[in-house]
Formats: sequence, structure tokens, C-alpha cells
Amino acid sequence: MRTSDSAQITTKAHSISVPSPMPSPSSEEDTHQVFFVGSGTGSPAFPREVTPILDNSWSGPAEYIDDCVFTSSVGKETSAPINCSAKYVALTFERPLMTMPFNITAPQDQHLLRHFIRVVSRTLSIVHDDDANPFLKLIVPLAGSSEVVMESLLALSASHLRGVYPEILQRGLAHQSKGTLILVVSCHLALTSILALSFLNSIISKTIPSSAEQTLATVLLLCMIEICDGNSTKWSWHISAAQTIIRSKSRSKSSSMTWKFLLAMFGYVDSVITISNCQAPLITLEELTNEGEPNASRDVNHRDAPYTLHSEALFGVAQPLFNIIGKISGLAHRRKERVDEISDIWFRQSAKSIEESLRVWEPPSLTSPLERNRADISNAANAIKWASILRLHQVVDGYCLSDPCVRECTSNILTYVSRIRFGSSVESILIFPLVMAAAGAADDEQRVCVKERWMVMERTIGFDNVARARQMVEAVWKCVDNGRESGADENGEAVNWAKIRYFDFPGVVLL
Repeated sequence: MRTSDSAQITTKAHSISVPSPMPSPSSEEDTHQVFFVGSGTGSPAFPREVTPILDNSWSGPAEYIDDCVFTSSVGKETSAPINCSAKYVALTFERPLMTMPFNITAPQDQHLLRHFIRVVSRTLSIVHDDDANPFLKLIVPLAGSSEVVMESLLALSASHLRGVYPEILQRGLAHQSKGTLILVVSCHLALTSILALSFLNSIISKTIPSSAEQTLATVLLLCMIEICDGNSTKWSWHISAAQTIIRSKSRSKSSSMTWKFLLAMFGYVDSVITISNCQAPLITLEELTNEGEPNASRDVNHRDAPYTLHSEALFGVAQPLFNIIGKISGLAHRRKERVDEISDIWFRQSAKSIEESLRVWEPPSLTSPLERNRADISNAANAIKWASILRLHQVVDGYCLSDPCVRECTSNILTYVSRIRFGSSVESILIFPLVMAAAGAADDEQRVCVKERWMVMERTIGFDNVARARQMVEAVWKCVDNGRESGADENGEAVNWAKIRYFDFPGVVLL
């Protein structure tokens, strides 16, 4: 491959120049050095392919990237070709979304787009192959035809970069505000009343069917920005707006591949949010399966259901578990109904039924996009399984660390997590099981196992919410230690991590 004098991102219809924030290695032996997004300074990477800012051995879809010359933050240019491996063929799209060039001229925005393509899209997906990555295959082309999606996409990219380059934050906020304004979502950011949210929903419900995909994609990207911030609670407004969009389009019988993935993305985010807010999902995964394909079976465990085609990039093989997590959260919301013996019996019977379905669940066989990461994906799913059992136990019986179920679940979570290589792409779905393991950690050895993995994830994933979740876990541990010294919280044995999250870390979502 030739080395040109200008960086390019190439699509079927256009190419744009793209600068890089970092100079290429100065010596041959440094060529394969990988820099973590969250580290600020270069440090050798664990063998993960989804998060380096610069890795000259990176292979990506020829659809997007040809030759690259990187421009550092101090303006020095050096040549660093990206080798597109022959095994990557040009991506094909369901419909010709890339009929017009990206309308991007600012060098900062060109880099943000390139950063999303090379880094963020691969951080959000646990699928290794770029041609099976729906963020590359579906969301980037959609952004190419929609200004509002592009603005939100660039804002998410800036959110990911700001840990390394704080000066990019203002650029990201500008894109976020512009995307929000175009979508007329600004009304609910300016007014926080329920009336304002109702007004927003009434506007969205009138969206013409042809723009529903763009609207939903934009709202979900904005939701991801707020979640990945770790301090914001505006994600609750965005996920409610996304629900309105999906409900308003339910009358339509047409479902493109992009729409199906957006439903999967909504289902994933909605399920994880339920853990934080102890509410039932806004739309169950079974309902979303029917939305994606009107004639589909309601069995969300059925792996041939159209809804699962791109959901593997988000859930791995754990999609049925996220459906059960939604049921656990719904049950948690009904704890206030346990007012007498009869209601308590009903509550415990419901919990027992959920626990039985969790304990018998096993990871299914993997499909080809997941085959390369078989062991890590299965271990991550099992970690989520035991985290779900532990969360169910907390909902029913409380937070006592000495309970045999807590010890069993915590030990199993850490066992499965320890089998996952550091820097694996599945780390993006490990926040929930790690929080649960931290909440159940009975000694320093288990805490060290959690913190060791967390420190790696902060650098490989790169979003601020990972660090914020670690701070929450450390606050829980501090309460446990203080209780052991003072006798509070049953000598530190019954610290409620969910209460700490609610009052001290309201923006933390276990995503």
C-alpha cells in the first residue's frame, strides 16, 4: 500500500482528509506500540484490538480507510500507513446511504469521525470483525446521510477522547448541542419538568416515518454520551424519548437492518439502566423482537430470531440474561408491595422462578462473528449470570456479605472474570458483574481482583463512566470498612451499594 501525503477515510462515494492526534512511532521497534485511550501517556497495551489510538498493524474495512498520514497535536506530520488486510472486503450496505460525501471540513471533526471509526466503534462492540460490527456497518453510513446523526456521533467520539485531550471537550459539547437542537430535544434539556418531557414526546411522536431511524439513532447516541459521562442523569430523558420513537413507529411493518440494530441497542441500554433505577424495562426484549420483525417468535432465546442478528455485538450470547435482569429490576420495584405474609409469599415465589431460570441457563453455541473470542464471550456471559443471581438475592434477602449465596455468587463471578484476558473486547459488558462482585467481596484478596481488572478497563475502554463506577465501588468498600470499625450496617456486613449509587453516584449506569 502506498503512503500518501494526506490522510484519507474512503467510502464508495467520497474521501476526506483525516488528521491524527498523535505522531507515529519514531523507530521501527516502536511500530506496534499501542497507546491506551485513557492513559494520557503511552503504555504497552494488553492484546486488545479495539481501543488503541495508534497501532500501525491495525487492519480495518477498506470501505472506510485507505492510506493515512497522522498529524500530531503539535502540528507535526509523519507518515504511517494503515494496512488493510486482504481478509477484509469492502462493506456492503442494505441501501445506498452514502450517496453524498460527509460534509466535514474542520480538521478536528475529521479526526473525531476517524476516531469513531477506528476506536469508539470497536470499543462499543464485542465483535472483533469490523465487517460484522453494526456501528461501522450501519451507524456510520446512517451518519453519512443524516446531519443530526453525524453531530451526535462526533459528540460521542469527543466524549471518548476528552480523557486524553481535554481541549476536545468543548468541540464535543458543540456537536452535542447542535445535534440536540436539530432534533428539537433541547426543550427537555432546558425544562426539567414532566410537562416538558411530555411536550418532547408529543413532538417525537409526530416524526415522519422516513426519519424515524435517524431520530432514534440520534437519541440513542445522545443517551450513550450521558451514560458514558458517568455524572449526568439526562440519560433517563433520552431513553424515554427513544421509547416514544419506537412506540410511534410500531404501526409500520417495514424493518430495515439498521432499525433492528437500533432496537437491540435500545434493549441493551434499557436493560442495563433498570439495574440502576430498579424499574421494569420501558420495553421488554420480547416486545422489541416483535418490533424488529412483526412475524417473529416471542421467544427471545431463539437464536434465529431476526432481532439477534446484530445484537450479538452488544450482548454477546448473554441476551436472554439481560431479559431476566429486566424481570429482576421489575421485581425490585415491587418490593414496596411486600406488606404482609401473602404478598411476601408471592414475592419469594416470583424470585424463585427467576432464580431457577438463571441457574439452568448455559451459554449457547457461538455464531461465526463471535467464534474468534469464544472463551472470553462465554466466560463473560457466565459472570453476568452469577451477577444476576446475586442481584436477585439482594432484592429478596438484602446485602449481608456472610450469606452463603453472596459468597457463592461472588466467588463464581471472580472465577469467570479471571479467565478473561486483560484487554479483551468483552470487558465492555463486565461493569455489572464487577460491581456485584465488589459488593459481595468479603476480603482484601477479592477486592484486589476487582480493582486490578477495573484499572485495566479504565484504560482500555476509555469512557469516564468506568472510572466513576470504580469510585462508587471504593465508596462502598469504605462504608464496609467503617461499619466494621464502628458497628454500623451490621458491622459492615450489610452495606447497600444501590443506596450509595442512588444518593452519591446518581449518574452511574452499569454499562
